[in-house]
Amino acid sequence: MSEIVARIGLAVMLLPITALVWTIASYAFIYNGNWPPSAMSVVSVWVFVYAFVATYWICLWKNVVKWTESRIRRSWVVTALALFAGVVGCSCFTIFLKQSLAEAMLGIGQIVPVCWILGTIIVWKETPLERIERLNLYNRRSVCCPACQYNMTGLSETRCPECGKSFTIDELFVAQQDQQLDLEDRQQDLE
Repeated sequence: MSEIVARIGLAVMLLPITALVWTIASYAFIYNGNWPPSAMSVVSVWVFVYAFVATYWICLWKNVVKWTESRIRRSWVVTALALFAGVVGCSCFTIFLKQSLAEAMLGIGQIVPVCWILGTIIVWKETPLERIERLNLYNRRSVCCPACQYNMTGLSETRCPECGKSFTIDELFVAQQDQQLDLEDRQQDLE
């Protein structure tokens, strides 16, 4: 099994493992004989669950993601937006559905880790230039579509299956040289 397949399998397992963690944390913090629970006990549960999800997800992908300053900054923005989505959701539950704050947090608290994971998937995605750089590390010259950056390495025709545009061999060759120059310029900017 390849490393990426194993990581995807572990990523899929995050949902049932998180449900188990939430159940254990709920019994530890909430179900102590008092119902309805206090808002502070519900916050304690969600802080514990959010910390678990963030630790699991970051540990799972930390060696795969290229951690640039921009990507780290965007990850913090995603975190703030996910927390904001949770606050807005809880506010809507308390205002429009007339639920207590603790009940609203119990019902809508799961929106935060879901939004955060979806956001990190977008922010942590490998860019076309990072893919070229990664392939070059393995001494594999890649051929990428000049229009959409789809990796065309190994194809038997010069038409991109992703965007459908056709190119001549000369156009692909010039585009690859330009991409290599862009990659070298970015590497020099980083140094």
